[in-house]
Amino acid sequence: MDLPAAPWRGVEAAACILRTFPPSLVPGLLQTEAYARAVLTAQGTHGPDQVAHLVAGRMERQDLLTGEVPKRFTAIMDEAALRRVVGDREIQRAQLERLRELADLPHIRLYVVPVGVGAHPALAGGFVLATLPDGDEVAYVDGVFGQVMDQPDALDAIGVMWDTLLIEALPQNVSAELIGKLVSEL
Repeated sequence: MDLPAAPWRGVEAAACILRTFPPSLVPGLLQTEAYARAVLTAQGTHGPDQVAHLVAGRMERQDLLTGEVPKRFTAIMDEAALRRVVGDREIQRAQLERLRELADLPHIRLYVVPVGVGAHPALAGGFVLATLPDGDEVAYVDGVFGQVMDQPDALDAIGVMWDTLLIEALPQNVSAELIGKLVSEL
C-alpha cells in the first residue's frame, strides 16, 4: 500500500474492522459533538472557526459506525479517561450515556481497562488498527502529529499492545456496567 498517497481517512473508510485505544480520551468516532468541541478547544491550538470545522469533520466521520454498512469497531478505553471530566459534568454525562447507547449496537464492542491495572504498555500513546478487506493491517499512531504505519515490526508491536490491553480490560458486560456507574456518579 502506498501510504503517502493514502491518508488515514482513506484507510479508515476502506477498513472493515477498526480497533482503537486512546489512552486519555473517548475515541473520536464515539465522541458527542460537545465532548469533541471541548477536547479540540482545550488543545489551545485552534481558533473557534477551526474548532467548528474539526468538530464537523469528526461528526461526519461517525457515519463509519452508524451508516448503512457500519464498520466493526472495538474500543478499549482507560477508566481514567472515562472519569476525566471533559468540558463540564453535563458534557461528560452525555458522553458516557452515548457510550452506553453505542455499546448496545451489535457491531461495536467497548472495553474498559480499570485503573487498578496500573501501568500497561499503551500508556505511552494511543493507536488505531485498521483491518482492510484483503486482511492487510494499517495503524494510525496518535500524537501531536499522527503517523500512519504499515511496517511489519510496528504492526507486531501494536498488536502485542492490543492483546495485552484486551487481557487487562474488563469483560464487555462489566465494562458497560462501569460506564453506567460513572454516569450515575455525575
